[in-house]
Amino acid sequence: MAPACSLHFADDRTIYAWVQYVGLYRSDECGRSWMQVFAAPDWFLQSLAVAPDGTLFAGALYEGPYRSADQSLNWQSVTGGLPPEAKDATWVKAVVPSPNFASDRTLFVGLDQGIYLSTDGGTSWQPVWERIPANADGTPPSILALALSPDLGRDRMLIAATS
Repeated sequence: MAPACSLHFADDRTIYAWVQYVGLYRSDECGRSWMQVFAAPDWFLQSLAVAPDGTLFAGALYEGPYRSADQSLNWQSVTGGLPPEAKDATWVKAVVPSPNFASDRTLFVGLDQGIYLSTDGGTSWQPVWERIPANADGTPPSILALALSPDLGRDRMLIAATS
């Protein structure tokens, strides 16, 4: 299961949870009750995130990242600018929108082969793993998790867990 809470959870009490081979569920009651909001039995999700403006992002095996701007009614592939190996044969293990996503449209994804940055909401991507030690064979490391500083606009701090 891939869970994600609204960044306004204290006010809206919204939680999303991905159930493998079933789809996406949403609770507006802090998890007391759930409603299926998107059925996708073929997607194998690894990551789920909610941007401050409510945009949902999902990372899947061989298919992702995806973006939904309408609370999961419709999903759009946002793989433009990712290299072929990132689009076709890798996990999107982490998806993290900026704390200021509504204004800066910044999004990071952690893949089996490095970290990519989008500054246009996922339309285009650029690699940003230069400061992370490469694997022994020179390839980018597999990213397991990502976290951003709440003050990303000022300190530009991205934290990555690698395998």
